[in-house]
Amino acid sequence: MKVNDFHVHVGQFNDLYFSPEFIRDFLNSVDVDSFAVSSSSICGHDIEQTLYDIKRIVSLFDKKAFPILWITPEMLSHNFLHVFLESDIEWKCVKIRGFHNWTTDSIESAVFVAQALNIPFMMHTGGQQCCEAGQYYSLCKKYPHQLFVLAHSRPCDETIFVMENCKNVWADTAFTPIEDIVRMVDAGLEDRIMWGSDYPILELYYKTQDVSKLYLEKIKTLSQIFNKSVIDKILYSNFLSFFEISKHN
Repeated sequence: MKVNDFHVHVGQFNDLYFSPEFIRDFLNSVDVDSFAVSSSSICGHDIEQTLYDIKRIVSLFDKKAFPILWITPEMLSHNFLHVFLESDIEWKCVKIRGFHNWTTDSIESAVFVAQALNIPFMMHTGGQQCCEAGQYYSLCKKYPHQLFVLAHSRPCDETIFVMENCKNVWADTAFTPIEDIVRMVDAGLEDRIMWGSDYPILELYYKTQDVSKLYLEKIKTLSQIFNKSVIDKILYSNFLSFFEISKHN
């Protein structure tokens, strides 16, 4: 079964470093074909490391790695975003993690970056009320020609509401419970749901377990719940459709 993963990280996360080679070995072990990847090294404002992480993993996978530009408020306020824009990385998506000192104006500034690059915009959802899916409804409505992704799909009812009312909004399944994915499919949203794992963050939550086994077990469970057409969309083809649409948006 072919799998594309929309939600992968590389780099420094708290006190652990997940190297591009480490990520490569894991993704190969679970037979991931293509994937979208951001460097968590940017959370420590390490520009050089972040650029290295992305360039290195792209070199390991060539066109199967879709680099995500993770923008922080500091990149805008301290004027070092240009370093990333002037790099030779072909960014495929912009990402923000909404509860990190963002304001409505600064989020819109990040959206303008995505629009200038003509690429999608990914938003972390959940964890705090300020970045739950419903908080982004007005933004998604305001920019109907901009593709958005609600990473994690949290909370589920708000994710469904936003997606039903904004056809430019997609979602990924990173840390999304099986029952929530079922609810989203039952709502008729299977054409805009993309498989995402949040690997290697999984390693921090399941330290005593075989994460590759957990990864494959979730895929197996979904494959038993949904018919072949639906599961192929979620695991594989929606990812390709999403990035193809972004080229012409």
